[in-house]
Amino acid sequence: SQNIYSSCIAFSTVSLLHLYAVYREVKGLQLSTLNRQRSHMLINAYINAAEVPTVLDLNRKERVLFKPWLDSLHRPNIDLAARLHDCAPDAEALVYLIRLYKEEKYILTYERERIRVVLRRDASSRDCLKAFYQAGEFWKEYEKRGDRERRNRDLVEESYRLTNQQFGGFIKDAERHGWRTDSVLLRPVGRRVVWGDAMNK
Repeated sequence: SQNIYSSCIAFSTVSLLHLYAVYREVKGLQLSTLNRQRSHMLINAYINAAEVPTVLDLNRKERVLFKPWLDSLHRPNIDLAARLHDCAPDAEALVYLIRLYKEEKYILTYERERIRVVLRRDASSRDCLKAFYQAGEFWKEYEKRGDRERRNRDLVEESYRLTNQQFGGFIKDAERHGWRTDSVLLRPVGRRVVWGDAMNK
């Protein structure tokens, strides 16, 4: 029994050392693609401090254990590729959103206490990243003066205006720091919706 106990202790020690070595190796990687967590961190840094972290700095801060994919760890919580009727539960809301985002391939709104994004069928990775950026702008103002019981259309419109002003600069700074903004791993499989110019009239 003593030998079994010693063997268990030795095995556990070696396993822990191996896991720690793997953890350190993963933390040492410099990944320039943008998943959900890195996108949240990068966008929040730019919105709050007007600066883009380097690939190395952000990778060091990235959480790799304890369910790092959960949006609750790096708010806001975004329902990307949501269903259209979840974003626009009535005809008035649909017409409003289609007109607001007539130049875009996504729709972002705040509905039922959550940020929801509908993607058009031909939306690119850049469109998804722009929607994420707008979500960051929206959430910054929502935390100051948002109302969870309403749609907060004033904040949606303001966040969209700010996004159109700032997103181009964010992309340039991100690419200058080595980030790949053309291949964003936010949600590779999800619902897509078709809408056309006729709905914008």
